[in-house]
Amino acid sequence: AFVSHAQIEQITTFLAAIARAQGNVQDCWWCDPPTFFVDYFGVRQCQDGDCKPKEVSFAITQIGHLVIMLDPQNPQIQNDNPDFGPASLKRVWCCFEMACATIGNADISAV
Repeated sequence: AFVSHAQIEQITTFLAAIARAQGNVQDCWWCDPPTFFVDYFGVRQCQDGDCKPKEVSFAITQIGHLVIMLDPQNPQIQNDNPDFGPASLKRVWCCFEMACATIGNADISAV
């Protein structure tokens, strides 16, 4: 599964989400347990030319499953604030990845 995340979470939060996601990703004939694509080392956000929308869209479509991380919530924003909620849903790149999954008919899971 292709993992979409805000890249602001602590590694322990991220690893816990991946552990939860294993139950959402259906086993397939070529990967048991499920395999996850994580962009921590493969895509450098501040490097020109590293984020290639066409390649990301192709990868999500080919993988066929997007896992969107709904944690962390910004701890500096209180629950009653309208901006409270998952950081990934406020990131343009994460929204792009969700759109790619939708257009490419990929499964989408949230953790």
